[in-house]
Amino acid sequence: MVYTRHYSFTDIHNFRDLGGYHTDNGRITAYNTFFRSDSPHLMGEHNQAKIRALGIGTIVDLRFPAEQQVMPSPFVDNAKIAYHTVPILTDFGTYNERLHEGVPRLYIDLIQQNHAKFAEVFYKLIYADHPTWFYCRVGNVRTGIVAAMLLDCVGVAHNEIVTDYMRTALYVAPILQIMRQEELGNASQALMDATFWPRPENIQMMLLYLRQCYGGSAGYLQAAGVTVDELQQIHAKFTVCAHTI
Repeated sequence: MVYTRHYSFTDIHNFRDLGGYHTDNGRITAYNTFFRSDSPHLMGEHNQAKIRALGIGTIVDLRFPAEQQVMPSPFVDNAKIAYHTVPILTDFGTYNERLHEGVPRLYIDLIQQNHAKFAEVFYKLIYADHPTWFYCRVGNVRTGIVAAMLLDCVGVAHNEIVTDYMRTALYVAPILQIMRQEELGNASQALMDATFWPRPENIQMMLLYLRQCYGGSAGYLQAAGVTVDELQQIHAKFTVCAHTI
């Protein structure tokens, strides 16, 4: 079977499969298991059908409540998809305040102050019975953190996690252009662009923090209440023998 990492849509730009990364125990992350992206609120019916064809049965929406209200997902009332909202933060004000501390600091602050929210996200990923799709507005900050932790949990090397994170740079320009038109939130445009344009140090410093303070993302999630058995379920569903792909 031929797999792809990036899917091209006309109205969603950063939709990617997290499969195909080698782990430290000789396995590889499975395709068609976890997908990450930017917000699908502009997605038309044709592309919605393409999403359904992937077999996605669980969605985790990481956006602010205001984003969900102003830019509703076309999948929120889909009877065939379990739709979960887990906003990492609940308001733009707190988010914007943290932006002024610097983007790497923002990532670490989000990790430090939202243990329960990240545990909740991972419970959705662990117990989903079908391919799972998680997203935020750009698919960079909140989605990037979850994707990095997910890859870290199964033993993907940090340089590969950074590579996955930086792939957003290939697709972010049209998303930022749309955001300028939407004018949601009150941060300056320069600050928003600095935040949403990925830079390797953003995720590198976050991974270093997790390693130094918790021994890695798995240790962080255990401290947040995720059990060892539940983390093993992530390995079981998200990694396969390398020769099977």
